[in-house]
Amino acid sequence: MRPLSGLIGLCLFATAWCCTACGATPQEMLDRGSAQLDRADYASAATTFTQVIEIDPRCADAYYSRGLAAAGRRQHALAIQDFSEALRLSPEMQKALCNRGCEYLQQGAIPQALTDLTEAIRLDPMDSIAYVNRSAAYSAQGNYDTAIADASDAIRLRPINPRAFNNRSFARLRNGDSDGALADAEEAVRLGPEDAEGYFNRSLAFLATGNSAQAIASATRALEIRPDVVDVIMARAAAFEEAGKIDEALRDWRRVVELDAKLADGYLKLAFLEHRIGNGDDAITDFTKAIARDPALRLAYVGRGNVYCEKGDYDRAITDYSTCIRLNANERDATLFIAYQARALAYAKKGLQAESEADRTEATKLE
Repeated sequence: MRPLSGLIGLCLFATAWCCTACGATPQEMLDRGSAQLDRADYASAATTFTQVIEIDPRCADAYYSRGLAAAGRRQHALAIQDFSEALRLSPEMQKALCNRGCEYLQQGAIPQALTDLTEAIRLDPMDSIAYVNRSAAYSAQGNYDTAIADASDAIRLRPINPRAFNNRSFARLRNGDSDGALADAEEAVRLGPEDAEGYFNRSLAFLATGNSAQAIASATRALEIRPDVVDVIMARAAAFEEAGKIDEALRDWRRVVELDAKLADGYLKLAFLEHRIGNGDDAITDFTKAIARDPALRLAYVGRGNVYCEKGDYDRAITDYSTCIRLNANERDATLFIAYQARALAYAKKGLQAESEADRTEATKLE
């Protein structure tokens, strides 16, 4: 699950500080731009701050505030550019570091995000939002222990921020602490009852603790608040499958691929469920779509090969199993054992006993 964007606690400061170099008129414009930011009128705010910059190109607050407007419009590269210029003019502008770190995080530039957020914390160790965002960066890096520590610091500094609990819930779940993750998600929901992220994290935690019914209910509530969020629909689909509600799971996976037609894993999961209920032709179609989107998706070749084998099309099955084996040449994962076993069966069905026995031997070596 690409995680929800709410995992990243963006610290969008709505107030532009007074730029002493600007004079009265530019200050009025800064105030007007700040009010536009408050209304989420990001296009107008960007225009206003650009006018200030034209009057005074050395007004760091104007660049910073225009960066906020760009961030509000998800123009991450422009936001980083403006925050960087603000920092060039005012190297210890802590809020610019914090927000640039957020934008780097949005772009997946984790090392740069960590550098900025760590410096922001050094400049202001009491800034809970910087800890929230650095926690998200550490989670994105897979460093869950440190992510939990940062989220805990954020909670210590500001215990009413649901994003801190959400971040800690996410990290705890990835760290194998499903009970702790559930407790944090429950607190996030209590603090932010209209925030979809809390319900999403609670759904994941319920699923991890084996409570599929509650997982479905939580994911459904998240989708009522924020419809069509792919990660949440995927979580609910997994919960439906766990509960044995295959039709509902199929419906959710179909919605996933409608919303993100490039998602190979969506077609892969859909194909396995189609195969599970006996829709072999639909399964082959979806396995093929998954492969088209990710030609190195080994499990898709195994899945499609299995369907071909069941249909008696052993040549195509052998081709798919052989592709999976070839893709495993340098990175041997669990699909290699499965592919050798399955290809051995296909060879046997064709009466190729020597080839079948050779594959069984290879599979035995991998047990």
